Order: sequence, then C-alpha cells, then structure tokens
Amino acid sequence: MPLADLRYLYHMALVDGMLALSGTSNMCLLWGEMRIMIQLATSFGFVAHTLAATSAERLAVLTKSQDAANDGARYRALALHGLSREIQLFSKSNADAILSAYLGCSFIMADYRAVMTVTKSIVLVAARMQHWSEQSAFRHLFNYDRLHRLQDIHDEPRPRHQNVATLLAEGVQALNKLSNCLRHNLHLAAVVRQLRDVLRLVDDKLDADVPAATQYRLIHPFISWYNRNEASSYVAISERDPAALVFLLYKYSAFVSLAVALPATNLPLFTAIRFRAIVEINRAMEERAGLPCTGCNVFHQYHELAPFPLLAMQVYPSHRAVY
Repeated sequence: MPLADLRYLYHMALVDGMLALSGTSNMCLLWGEMRIMIQLATSFGFVAHTLAATSAERLAVLTKSQDAANDGARYRALALHGLSREIQLFSKSNADAILSAYLGCSFIMADYRAVMTVTKSIVLVAARMQHWSEQSAFRHLFNYDRLHRLQDIHDEPRPRHQNVATLLAEGVQALNKLSNCLRHNLHLAAVVRQLRDVLRLVDDKLDADVPAATQYRLIHPFISWYNRNEASSYVAISERDPAALVFLLYKYSAFVSLAVALPATNLPLFTAIRFRAIVEINRAMEERAGLPCTGCNVFHQYHELAPFPLLAMQVYPSHRAVY
C-alpha cells in the first residue's frame, strides 16, 4: 500500500480509538472487532485493502472528494481480488483474515447481488472454521451464538407465523413512533420510515415464498447506510447521544426481525454482533432512564423503548440458522 494511502488506515485507527475510549465500540457493527482487523491488516494485504476501502468510502461521503471515492472503489476491487486468491489457500493460519475481510466487505458492496455473494462466502468460511473456532480471534462471536443456541434449546416454541407476525407488528408500531420522535432529524427519521415500510411489506408477504434475491434487495440500502450517509456520526455515538443510540437500537432490532422473516439474509455471526450492540445500547439507555424527546416534547422512559428490541432478541433464537 502506498505511503500516501496509509491515511485511510490512520483514519480507521482514529475512529476506533475514539469509540474505544468512550466505551461505545460494541454499539457500532464491526467496530468492536476493529482492533482485531487492524492487527490482521499488518500481515494480510487484502484485509488492509478492505479497511482502506471502508475508510475512503466514508471520507468520500464526508468531503465530497472524487479522489477518495476512486480510492474506495480501487481498494474494494483489490480486497476482493486478494480474497479470491487467498480463499484458494484456506487454512487455519489465514482463516481469521479471510473472515475479517469478508465481514468488512459486506458493508461496502455496491449492490445486493454482491452482498449475497459475500454473505454466502461468510457462511462457508464460518462453517469451515467451526473445528477450531475456539482458537479464532473471533471466537467471542462464535461463542455468543453457540451460548444463546444452548440457552434456548429448551424453550417452548410457538408457531413460527405467530412469532414472526407479532414481532413485525411490534416493529412497525415502534418504528412509526420513533419516526415522530426523530422528525427534527430529517435523515434519521427518513431511514426509520423506510425501515418501517420494509417491515410492513415483509409482514404482508409473510406467507409468500420470497426469492433470496428479493430478500437481499430489501435490506441492502440499510446495510451500508452508516458508512455512506453524511448524516451518520461516530462522534454522536461516542458522546452517547440519546437520539443516535435509540436510532441504532431500533435499526439493529429491525435487522434481527428481518433475519427471522427473511431467512436467506439470516447470518448468525452478524446477529451475534447486533445482539451485543442491542444489549450495550439497552444498558446505556437504562442508565439514562430514557430518551428526552424533542419530537414529542416529553421524556420517554426506558420501559417505553425496550419492548421491541427485547422481543426481537426473544424471537430470533428459535429461528436462527445453524452453520
């Protein structure tokens, strides 16, 4: 990597340091794993290219720089090329690096078909790593999924349709309320309404056989939203801004709900990360006792905000995919 382009890795390290110092890394997808990814980047070029692509894409959004956008596309291509070569040499020694790069690439793919391809690769890599997952740098993700599967194995299951329909209805209602709470933040409110509409659409088609491509097309706009939207702010998260945290809390909960309703998109590793983020944000909101809401001009108590996230975490385990 040219010395001039190390600025992209430096940018990632700066954001990582800011989130780590504020104790909010686990509230942001993959940032809880960023230290591992940066360490792997020192030994594997394709991991470094993945991080550089992510950073360049983010800086292109923030600065409107065409050069940064071009760098992002170039590094994404280099990362994918390196992955295609490295996967042919898959072994215990490079498995963490391959998984790391695939996880990172899933957030910077240009279209839903590319996300589908990367997701399938993650599933295959995770399955092949099961025999030595305890020695993996990402063992906490494997363990988190395994732990919840064992905890829920004795739960009394309800009919699938009843579970999912209840969850989606709760999600639509919760997101509808949140869109009003965030109405002064036009960007966040718009995303919340879009997520609400997707949940409503999925609920309407719950009994239909939705093709995998359609499932991914529905979720693709939201996967990379935080990196590609100038309204998003890692500073707001590091400062534990209540509106930003509640937005993320409901966004993650909506994705867990969609993982249940759209099984082709269900990736346990990512759901483990989202579960962890939901728990962390719930804890932060509980400490704050709730959300001072400028949209409703009232203070929403924590117990008003918690039902949808908690229901999503409750319903998901009985529908999870197993590697």
